[in-house]
Amino acid sequence: MISQFRVQNYKALRDVTLDLTPMHVLIGPNDSGKTSVLDCLWILSESARRPLEDVLPQPWRGKELVWGKSRKEVTFSIAPLHNESITYSLTCGFDKQGVRPRPAIREAGREAELSRSKASDSILEPRDLFSSPRGSWRKTIETVANALGKPYFCQWNPRMLALPSAFDKNRRFTLSRSGFGLPTCIDDILGDSRRNFDAIEDGLKFYFRDLEEIVLTQEEGYRQPPQSTDEKPGADGKSLAFRFKHLDGVVPAAHASDGLLLLLGYLTLLHMPKEMAPTLLLIEEPENAIHPKRLQDVIGMLRDLIKRHEGTQVIMTTHSPYLLDLFKPDEVTLCLKGEDGAVTAHRLSESEVVKQQIGIFTLGEIWGGEGEEELFEQSVASAENEQV
Repeated sequence: MISQFRVQNYKALRDVTLDLTPMHVLIGPNDSGKTSVLDCLWILSESARRPLEDVLPQPWRGKELVWGKSRKEVTFSIAPLHNESITYSLTCGFDKQGVRPRPAIREAGREAELSRSKASDSILEPRDLFSSPRGSWRKTIETVANALGKPYFCQWNPRMLALPSAFDKNRRFTLSRSGFGLPTCIDDILGDSRRNFDAIEDGLKFYFRDLEEIVLTQEEGYRQPPQSTDEKPGADGKSLAFRFKHLDGVVPAAHASDGLLLLLGYLTLLHMPKEMAPTLLLIEEPENAIHPKRLQDVIGMLRDLIKRHEGTQVIMTTHSPYLLDLFKPDEVTLCLKGEDGAVTAHRLSESEVVKQQIGIFTLGEIWGGEGEEELFEQSVASAENEQV
């Protein structure tokens, strides 16, 4: 689990440090850096698993994503890792060829820059050693890789969740960021464990009382998310449909409600095999297309995911006071952009307003009643008093 994360000079995140909990939510106005924080977490976590040119946002050729007008470096770092005195960082400098990323690790006073292992695409190896022989870094690098785990960025589009998808042995148990691939992902779960598939179906039937069953059928599917409505599926795959008690035949996923598809997506994540489930789940505004009363079900599923797969972490953004009611103050970070354009971040547990009102009002009511600026001012005042 990532307990502390720092980013410097990325977009409006001039210098932001976040202390994170297993389930954490970011709040704040539009354009206050919440999505940028999720982007940075994804970049840093993926940097230990994939070639760095595939991880960084594209196009990014120079300093257009760098804070300010000077030619500064962008740095992402995580420390400590798994209660160890280990820091993992990714620094992006710039030269005539564009972005020059440099991953590095630090432990107990020693430091090493890292490079991609020639023997494996899933591990990094020391490149420029400062104080220790190469072999002594093996355990540290394994700790870093295990701590970063398998990230997944969830920006689901119900239309993508509904599309038939083609079989691909390289994409088993995989959903794209948009949600594309849901039918084949569920089919993979069915082939791996009928018990897990039944749990998905029973869970969906609990939330939608008129649902009888989930129907997977052989059908041509898309290999990749289509870029236009003119594209046609052209490979063997699976389609998703539903049988309801009061309707004849089956209802294709394209005609199902957005809320049903989104809840099915979360149930699918919950019942993936442990070795395939994401260990860092980044979710942008899970309240979209979900009835407020269903948000409690979604958050309950995500907390069950953390319990089911030890070490899993969920970090999300929201604009919903209903969703915020389901969190404790120390699980919430408020992001605000100052007059200079830089983002600052404060946990709601630091706010005097929250401390005074939390026993009377819910967290969502406090947020909606006071507004971000008042909570932010109180957080700053609290921090200054503690320093004095």
